[in-house]
Amino acid sequence: MKLHLFLSGFTDYTVPGVVKGSVVFICDSDKQRELEFLDFQGSKDFENLLNGWHSSKPIKPTRPNTTSVNHTERTISMWDLKVSDEGKYKCIISYKDSLDGTTKDTIIFLNMTGFTDYTVTGVVKGSVVFICDSDKQRELEYLYFQGGNDFKIFLNGWHSSKSFPPTQPNTTSVNHTERTISMWDLKVSDKGEYKCIISYKDSSDGTTEDTIIHLKMTANHSAPTITHRNCEKVGEGYCTLTCTAIGVFPVSKIAWDVPLVLEQRWTEVNHSDTVVQDINTLLYNISSTANFSCPGELQQNTSCSVGGVSSVKTPVCQQHNGVVKGSVEFICDSGKQRELKFIYFQGGKDIFLNGWHSSKSLEPTRPETTSVNHTERTISIAPTITHRNCEKVGEGYCTLTCTAIGVFPVSKIAWDVPLVLEQRRTEVNHSDTVVQDINTLLYNISSTANFSCPGELQQNTSCSVGGVSSVKTPVCQQHNGKYNLGKRANGLS
Repeated sequence: MKLHLFLSGFTDYTVPGVVKGSVVFICDSDKQRELEFLDFQGSKDFENLLNGWHSSKPIKPTRPNTTSVNHTERTISMWDLKVSDEGKYKCIISYKDSLDGTTKDTIIFLNMTGFTDYTVTGVVKGSVVFICDSDKQRELEYLYFQGGNDFKIFLNGWHSSKSFPPTQPNTTSVNHTERTISMWDLKVSDKGEYKCIISYKDSSDGTTEDTIIHLKMTANHSAPTITHRNCEKVGEGYCTLTCTAIGVFPVSKIAWDVPLVLEQRWTEVNHSDTVVQDINTLLYNISSTANFSCPGELQQNTSCSVGGVSSVKTPVCQQHNGVVKGSVEFICDSGKQRELKFIYFQGGKDIFLNGWHSSKSLEPTRPETTSVNHTERTISIAPTITHRNCEKVGEGYCTLTCTAIGVFPVSKIAWDVPLVLEQRRTEVNHSDTVVQDINTLLYNISSTANFSCPGELQQNTSCSVGGVSSVKTPVCQQHNGKYNLGKRANGLS
């Protein structure tokens, strides 16, 4: 052992330690002088008393189960060593004949060995393979794969002479021949440290070869999208644009790509992104909102990006465009702190279409295709049905999707299927697909079903959400004398 003596009154040396092994630290001292106390300290700046001894009072150690003090020999013992035990420790000795309170300090650096430490990056819903460090010339006694705090949770493993049930058989497997561990269907919560523990049959002292693996997680999220709202007439007002990214990990900041000519014409509303974490998947939904002025002479495009993935470029100033048989949501500008008396939705020359009143019932003129949410102060158009994969009638089938935009509270889509077609329908999604907008908290819901297209049956169907129904549409949609081959029901490709 090499000792380094310094004039600053302490001895500094290094001791090697092995995982699950033990070490003895020798405190530098003058054994001819009687001790007042011996303290053994660790952690940052040595502020944590791990163990010790005092000539006139008891000591309350913080690590009595893995350390001990021999004040006669002036040594410290540590056992059941872990990787996290690596670091600096201090042995502090005070003598009874010391008049000025000077102590004799020994700094010991514990260098942990006997393990391999590396990092692997996994992707959500993907898989990884951990390679356990080992000597393949030596025969295995066992291979254990463990995780959790201090690696106390047994996840999977193999033993040469006995079998035992793994705790994660559906997402992990052990290849004891190659000495590797596979993990699949990864989740964000899988991130952390794991240990591969190998024991050899020819090991006489029970020493194991340990591999510590740090698993980092990321997610391949889809491109962010940009939505418009509050778009006034171009040249007179402004547009509010929101960039939204779904299923991001790790959390990232949204970056706007703003043309130089618009640099002085925009204000970022949220200087820090709005971040919502899904409590089940632990993935993040992120959004950022910005206001742009809309001068008539400037028709510029912008985009946004998250984690290197960019949205499609979109015009900054965009008026509301409806699609035939499509759906839109209108957000009514209001002070939500003030209680409503009524909310009316009108079109044409002051034609009342729908609405809500706090003290009386109303008779809307478009109850089948519009709805009013007075709590959120939004107007929603009825759900729509689109067709795809429509083969020739009598030989194939049509896939119909019902979509509702801006629903609250969340509701299930109901299909209105003629009795004669009940035996000809296969519902693809038994539970609806539901996506919540993290800004408005409204839901976008869709449900998909397959229908066979017999030549003799020209039946109509519709769907509804929260009591609002779509327009009835033919199950097998025909366009221009021949049946739809992959086009939308509204005739648009």
